[in-house]
Amino acid sequence: MRPSREYDDDPVLQQVESMLEQDRRDSSASSTTAAHSRHSSRSHTPPLPPLQHHHHHRPAPRTVLLSHIALVVASAAAARQLSRLARLSSRSTVALPLAHFLVLALAALVYGWLRPSMTHAHTSPSVLELGKGSHLAATTASTRRQAWATGAVVAVCFNLRVLELRAGQPRLSEALEVFAIPAFLALSPWLSTRLSHSNLWHIVPSTPFLAGASATTFLVGFALIGVPARGGALVLALVRIPLEAAALTMVKNGVADEAPLSLFFTGSAISATFTSLVFLPVTYLTLPSAHAPTLGASGYVSFSATLVLTTLASVALLFHLTTTTSALPAAVSIFPRNLILLVWSAFGREGVALRENWIQIVLVYVCGSVALSWTETELYEAFIKSRKPAPPFAPAGSHADTVPPSPASSVTFSSPPAHSYKIPSSASASSSDRGSLPSILSFVPFIPLLAYLITTPATTSSLSSACAYLPPYLRTTVCPVSASAPISRSVDLVIAYYNEDLARAEAHISFIRESNFVRKRSNRVVVYNKGMRTEQEIRKGLKLKWGDEVVPLPNLGREGATYLTHILLHYNSTLSSISPAWQSASPAPPHLAAPLAHLRTTTLADTTYFLQPHLAWDFIAKPRLAEVADETGFAHFGPLVRSECGNDLRAPVNLPVVKELYNVFAGEICPPGGQLAAWSAQMAVSKRRILAQPYKRYSAISTLMEAPEGHWIHDQWGPNESGGPSNPVLGHSLERAWPVIMGCRDVKLVDQCPDEEFRRDLCQCLDR
Repeated sequence: MRPSREYDDDPVLQQVESMLEQDRRDSSASSTTAAHSRHSSRSHTPPLPPLQHHHHHRPAPRTVLLSHIALVVASAAAARQLSRLARLSSRSTVALPLAHFLVLALAALVYGWLRPSMTHAHTSPSVLELGKGSHLAATTASTRRQAWATGAVVAVCFNLRVLELRAGQPRLSEALEVFAIPAFLALSPWLSTRLSHSNLWHIVPSTPFLAGASATTFLVGFALIGVPARGGALVLALVRIPLEAAALTMVKNGVADEAPLSLFFTGSAISATFTSLVFLPVTYLTLPSAHAPTLGASGYVSFSATLVLTTLASVALLFHLTTTTSALPAAVSIFPRNLILLVWSAFGREGVALRENWIQIVLVYVCGSVALSWTETELYEAFIKSRKPAPPFAPAGSHADTVPPSPASSVTFSSPPAHSYKIPSSASASSSDRGSLPSILSFVPFIPLLAYLITTPATTSSLSSACAYLPPYLRTTVCPVSASAPISRSVDLVIAYYNEDLARAEAHISFIRESNFVRKRSNRVVVYNKGMRTEQEIRKGLKLKWGDEVVPLPNLGREGATYLTHILLHYNSTLSSISPAWQSASPAPPHLAAPLAHLRTTTLADTTYFLQPHLAWDFIAKPRLAEVADETGFAHFGPLVRSECGNDLRAPVNLPVVKELYNVFAGEICPPGGQLAAWSAQMAVSKRRILAQPYKRYSAISTLMEAPEGHWIHDQWGPNESGGPSNPVLGHSLERAWPVIMGCRDVKLVDQCPDEEFRRDLCQCLDR
């Protein structure tokens, strides 16, 4: 590789070359003549006096490993929280890049004020003093230009990432990010030769690493065959991938420069801030028309948490790049990060981010993380050395990590070890230097994996087919339409509240929460407040926990409209978490934007209790509450009654809309023999039964339940002085129709489950 043109006029670079030549002559007598010849041919000015040096203390192997682990964990947490924020509030993501880089800019200014002359560990201030005046000024100017370019590229990547997430396919975007590794390998030599004061082009990855990167990238691409993708999100990802690779190279060159680190950090952070400011109108114009008008308290908490995590991820990346010779370990972190994200999403409220090939992707990430970490020599050597105790001293004449310092100078210099990377020069390491590095073994796991992928490609987009790839204990959580053995890990207690007595409501909620089924699972109380009390009053009066939610709603539609609102607020995000390729055919109504801004969690629990602030028919409800179990699909806690096309046979009430609801949700005209109905609207329903009905059916009934005064739906008779938006007649029909809506239509339950009966097999519709 030909040296840069600045070399001929730069005594500092000549001095560094002289130091390297002296080290080569000491280590290999056979290379003395060639080294002297090359040095003489390059020098056009008399060489400086011989300068002895001591080799820089490289970071301890454990420091390298800990910085790598910190980067993986921090980037995984930031990616997950960023995806969640983009799903909950499109408006908040508009300002996130600008806020993120503002924080980094302030941190860089503070860092520069505290340590203005701090340079990279590979170059000591005494080296800078050798060049004096013009060289230092040129280096500073070059670093400033490089910092501004780096900051701009990094900011563009961040803003494109936010736009991708708002396009609605975070898992696909994360999977495509592994293609940044081959892009980095292709772009880094080209970029490094064009960045001043950079020696990074000498670093060439080993052959096993190149093969491993190619294999893992191919397998990810192969496993994504058949996954539907939105064109806009895919284009943004394909544009961002090479930019991410370029940004990583540029950041590594910046922290490896010999100018003060504070200069590079400050310049790049300020440049990124201005670039994000330019992007702000673009991201604002791409907001959906029905975005949330304001952020609630939970929205600000989520925004702050995302800002903190993204900042920590950036700091972890910078620290990792300063502890490693190359940026390759940072690129390798994409695989374990994606593995954490995919496994993490298999637990908790959001369920598995399921694609048709979930298991294949997991296998690729597992094998890819192991193979790339195994073949990336810097990580491999750090792992090996961290397991061995450091020698108390280095024997004379050996090439240890440190060389005794010369009294004439305290020059600090570091170069990549010859056995870590290939160096294209006369001093290149021989193949025997890397004989200890595993290579063939790294690809053994890919042989059965590749055979598995070829024989079982699983490219169908059917959810029911996708569920076949999951173990039985996960199928119920993520597969709402396929028969499987169910299991419930989370519970929501949805409370339709007006102005009822707080003490009585608190006792009721505590009783439900202490029941055996709810107590053993992750549970959340969601209070929908249609009354005049403030959130603080309700939280204090009901003794709610921090994770519980209080959502204000207009006083419309009785408890039925409240239940429908909860379903609509959680329906789309739940299906998106199950299958990122799923797209809602019915957009959310605009009136849901305000309550959505008050929610921190918008995915359905595995089991949802729909309740009022008191337990009606408690002598019926209490024993039935104790019978709720994993296999419960629908359990009603009030009287079950027979209805004949809207005519209630237990009470002299005729509600003809019940017949219409049966037609809509059951898909057939009111059959002979009666239909199952219920009183009091208090029940437990599984997630799969809620999702079994299309979103547009819930939305249509919700619109009628909250219809304004004068709408035709209010022009009918109803019991208990019902009528009008706050107490619609339709609410009484909906109260009786919940069993039909939730797929529990067998009228035999009326005969086998009278009021005094409570056994699960007689009174519930089970998911099996």
